[in-house]
Amino acid sequence: MAAKLKLLLYGLLLAAVPLAYGANPDDLLPAEQAYKLSAEFKNPQTLSVRWDIADGYYLYRKRFDFKSDTPDVQLGPAVFPAGKFKTDEFFGKMEIYRDQVVIDIPIERTGPGAATFRLTTISQGCADIGVCYPPETQTVTLTLPSGDARPSSDANNGSDGVKNFFNKLGTKLGFSNSANKFLEPDEAYSASFKIQDGNMLSAHWDIADGYYMYRDKFAFRLIGAQGVRLGAPELPPGEPKTDEFLGKTEVYHNQATVLVPLLRTEVQATQITLETTYQGCAEAGFCYPPLTKTVNLSLPAVQKDLAQDKFSNAPLVSEQDRLAQVLTGGNTTLALLTFFGLGLLLAFTPCVFPMIPILSSIIVGPNATTDHEIIVTTDGHGTFAQRSTGNTRRAFTLSLVYVLAMALTYTVAGVIAGRFGENLQAASQ
Repeated sequence: MAAKLKLLLYGLLLAAVPLAYGANPDDLLPAEQAYKLSAEFKNPQTLSVRWDIADGYYLYRKRFDFKSDTPDVQLGPAVFPAGKFKTDEFFGKMEIYRDQVVIDIPIERTGPGAATFRLTTISQGCADIGVCYPPETQTVTLTLPSGDARPSSDANNGSDGVKNFFNKLGTKLGFSNSANKFLEPDEAYSASFKIQDGNMLSAHWDIADGYYMYRDKFAFRLIGAQGVRLGAPELPPGEPKTDEFLGKTEVYHNQATVLVPLLRTEVQATQITLETTYQGCAEAGFCYPPLTKTVNLSLPAVQKDLAQDKFSNAPLVSEQDRLAQVLTGGNTTLALLTFFGLGLLLAFTPCVFPMIPILSSIIVGPNATTDHEIIVTTDGHGTFAQRSTGNTRRAFTLSLVYVLAMALTYTVAGVIAGRFGENLQAASQ
């Protein structure tokens, strides 16, 4: 009953719209003429659905829906072409199609018995004169082409059998078997690695059309390397993208090349094992999990002056870690003096400047002493006068107490932060 009432109200609203715009409903084409539907199989795995859109009409990209009415045929996620954006009076900024739109839908046969396939489509569009049609449901029946509409990964042996098992498990759990129509990770992101010279390696990815990689998802590390460390990767600027999952981020299309410095303490030729992690998505809405690739590379010998002699065999230590080592080194006196000196310096940072006038008012205000004297004028009369003279010793004592107390506070805070052994700011957040 509620559904019928909702449909009735929706119909009344649509009937009122032409009157509000002064449009004559008789001038509108029937929905099946404004949006002519046709469908055909591109190949045994892909169905192509097309709408021919009349002049002065358009379809909303987000108003499409597809359903298989054949039990032995399942649909994958539809692949939509890019549309044009329109600021719609009813729905705000929307992506629309004009003239013609062709949508590819991957299919999978789950049984051998189906000879025909019945597809139900739902779409919605409007006319430029200001009239919107209700959602239009259309059905087409097609003969299934000969050939196996299941991807080759449906083999029941080896790794393909394992992959098929998890794909079917995902479908039973309510996740569409969307990965079937997408490229394998190594095809979507073809990686190659090259040693440019003894102190630099290059990692390059050729990215397939319709796919992209996240700029902030690259990570590199060496496995069991001796005398070689990686510097900070040099990533090229990416293209800004508002991602459905990660928000505003940077991505790479077509290709990406990352330069990674090699910090070497040994000059002779050696072998390294590089592990690289990266992640990308398809424009159609499917994202791969983080991908890891491991390669063995041969480093040539380098001249002595090109080796990174300034780096010892000990790992690089940050300033925070060095301070932590001072605390844990067993020399308590050195640790206290170090942090006391740092706390003393912090008393002169800009954030303390607002305290200067406050401290000054305390020192020269009620703590000042007053001297009295009598001034005798030439006519013999005396005049009583008073003069304030600051007590220098007391002012110095107050200043010293203030600064030492601040330094002691920062010392205690520094010791606590050092004992944490990690980023205290991140832990607090």
